[in-house]
Amino acid sequence: MATVLGVAYGEGLFKLQDPVLKFYPPMQAHPPMTMADLLHWASGLDWQEEYEYAPLKSSVVAMLYTRGHQDIAAFTAAHDVYAKPGQAFRYSSGDTNLLSAALKNIVGPARYPYYPWTALFNPLGIHHAIWETDATGTFVASSYAYLTARDLARVGLLMARDGRWGDRQLLPKDWVAFNREPFAGYQADQDDAVPGGHWWLNRSLEGVAQPWPDAPADTFAALGHWGQAMYVIPGENLVIVRYGDDRDGSYQHNELLKLALKAFAAKEQP
Repeated sequence: MATVLGVAYGEGLFKLQDPVLKFYPPMQAHPPMTMADLLHWASGLDWQEEYEYAPLKSSVVAMLYTRGHQDIAAFTAAHDVYAKPGQAFRYSSGDTNLLSAALKNIVGPARYPYYPWTALFNPLGIHHAIWETDATGTFVASSYAYLTARDLARVGLLMARDGRWGDRQLLPKDWVAFNREPFAGYQADQDDAVPGGHWWLNRSLEGVAQPWPDAPADTFAALGHWGQAMYVIPGENLVIVRYGDDRDGSYQHNELLKLALKAFAAKEQP
């Protein structure tokens, strides 16, 4: 979703500091939040992301499977506020789906059903992507996009190349720079990577050690449930896609990155 939004940003259709309310009117009941706040998972909405460990209290389970699945954005917007927008990080699939609903008005309802394909997938040569919607036609941007590992790697390669694909600057460079800039409101010990603009960063901050010490500091990633991951390492010209189902929690990002970097370094030696 962040990458599709980046194409719309490059078309001049919205700015990072635009209010979400401009594109999704149901947010009028909440304190003003910006598109950047949602991209930082910093809406301030009191969202609970737990799946297995607290299913009866889980916002994301309710959004995907029970009372919220017909209209994912409206379900998210109905949550209470726990913090001022832009002040505190709390990972939220709901924030991602508010972005998806906002995109519908950013590009217009006529373009929206095809926009991920015309804006991103087709230019990258991705021809078999599937992206599910809820009953209102909003893409479930948190969860239900299906791509092969090779096709997902194309998205990572686009980001590694600062948004350039062939002779097209598909994403503006300042958009990619925003994606890779740490969220200023992040506090230590909240997760295993530093949040940027809807990407995870291998950055050390004050009070936060580098999450994956055996990988370069320019590494950033898209991280999914149960060990699914795409790592982008621009300095090594390397993109790694891993599809897995490691629900026991034993998978370690740093260990895979360490082994992969060692393997590719060995191949590069004469």
